[in-house]
Amino acid sequence: MITKELQNKLVTRCLNPRTVVNKYTHESIVVSCGSCPSCVLRRSGIQTNLLTSYSAQFRYVYFVTLTYAPCFLPTLEVSVVETCSDDIADVSCFPDINHLDAGDSNTYLFGFRSVPRSASVKIKNSTVERVFKDPEISFTYPMKPKELLSILSKINHNIPNRIPYVCNRDLDLFLKRLRSYYPDEKLRYYAVSEYGPASYRPHWHLLLFSNSERFSETVLENVSKAWAYGRCDASLSRGFAAPYVASYVNSFVALPNFYTQMPKVVRPKSFHSIGFTESNLFPREVRIAEIDEVADKCLNGVRVERDGFFRTIKPTWPYLLRLFPRFSDVIRKSPSSIYQLLDSAFTAPGRVVRYGCAPLDCDPFSLDSKQSILSFSKQYLNYVDNYGKEFNDRNVFSPKAKLPPGDILIMSECRLYDGVDMETTHRISRVYRFFLGIKKFILTYSSDGDTRLFLSFSAPGGEYIGRERFLRIISDKIVNFWNRYEYNRLVDFYQTLEDSNDKDLVDFELRNYSFRYDRSVLDKEKPYNELPLVRRLTAASLMKCRDKVKHKKANDLFGIFSYQD
Repeated sequence: MITKELQNKLVTRCLNPRTVVNKYTHESIVVSCGSCPSCVLRRSGIQTNLLTSYSAQFRYVYFVTLTYAPCFLPTLEVSVVETCSDDIADVSCFPDINHLDAGDSNTYLFGFRSVPRSASVKIKNSTVERVFKDPEISFTYPMKPKELLSILSKINHNIPNRIPYVCNRDLDLFLKRLRSYYPDEKLRYYAVSEYGPASYRPHWHLLLFSNSERFSETVLENVSKAWAYGRCDASLSRGFAAPYVASYVNSFVALPNFYTQMPKVVRPKSFHSIGFTESNLFPREVRIAEIDEVADKCLNGVRVERDGFFRTIKPTWPYLLRLFPRFSDVIRKSPSSIYQLLDSAFTAPGRVVRYGCAPLDCDPFSLDSKQSILSFSKQYLNYVDNYGKEFNDRNVFSPKAKLPPGDILIMSECRLYDGVDMETTHRISRVYRFFLGIKKFILTYSSDGDTRLFLSFSAPGGEYIGRERFLRIISDKIVNFWNRYEYNRLVDFYQTLEDSNDKDLVDFELRNYSFRYDRSVLDKEKPYNELPLVRRLTAASLMKCRDKVKHKKANDLFGIFSYQD
């Protein structure tokens, strides 16, 4: 029997996993679909944790809602492009957009085109007049007339056959104007675009973060000045704003398929300021003496409190990769292999300089370096491609045979083997990602990016340790961390099975998270989506998603997202 507690644990696991094949190892890997209600819940939880962690760093967090007046509402004009019928005789026969019949069972290709807004805003106590320069948007989408008419019937707009949409440029200009009021402060924000669940009215939700008293005293006035397209509300957050804003991903379940399949430029999404994922709960610079303590925090999370609410925060995946680089399976299981790869990466600029493919001041890993990782990646590939050309006995079947062992190791880690025919941009991209990860790793353990000395003790003015000793220590730490990480996943897997003797649970876990079973073979016996547990979890996750947005629907019905004179 599946307990309620166990169901809540399982409800965020993908209910429609896909099996993909690694084209390099030819192994089957089970990945999440990213679109089922369970995946939506998981993304919402991640966003909530990020917002909660980030909010804990600031004294003031303001919750802002921006809506549109009818005259400023960005809209898409709808027209019938063609019929999707296979009957040649009916190809040119499609109805006028003003005479659609809900009973028509045919599918038509509807065209959607943005309409430039002619309205303007007169700024109070100024001669400046704001005008709109909307980007051109045009796309098509197949629907039945009934689906389109259902959407149009719920939209409260004075011009027929217009569908409002979110215009990201409005948010950009709003933030620029708001920042101009605080030239000496860094304005941090997290914003989401949404469509009302009931009226499909576009609107914005924002969280503004600051530690400034001046910001707190003037934000209400300045938000109103920066947004003049409709009603705006701003209030000090009391702890509920983060889950409310993060739940925007759940609103997809209350929208027709048309809104989830729209182009990304008009699809609801989130925006945030640079450095949003950074958290003071996890240090940006780490000393070797602190590495075990930081590793425990990463694995177990940190308990934080905000306005009486407690939440366990875990670091983001990019932070883990910066602290403990995750290399290919062949490399990361051996401390000596990790040592050799890191040492080869650290010394790569010197080899490129000595071969004459980079200037003498080449130092891409330094914090003060003016050279970008991208330019160094191009120089490194030039060095690799030209190495050994002066030798007449160069092996044409293995052109990189003359490369130093360290460079062969780097090229193998970048999956740039001999015989791989790949476009230049793709080769640069792989090398760039590798060295960018190395630079982030270095800056985590070295304050200035110097690859000769690394932070050792936490005391002010504490000693530094040399590169070789650092690499020996950190290589062991990396292997140990990922072993603990995989062990915790395995323990969680078997603990889940022990919590219930339900056979359906065993099938669910094996198909979702065991790499020893081929789902395609199991699906021939019984389709995955017909498993009783999967059907129960689907219903539970869908209910949770709807519970998270039902307050939004109520707000929409009461006209919160619409402009009212």
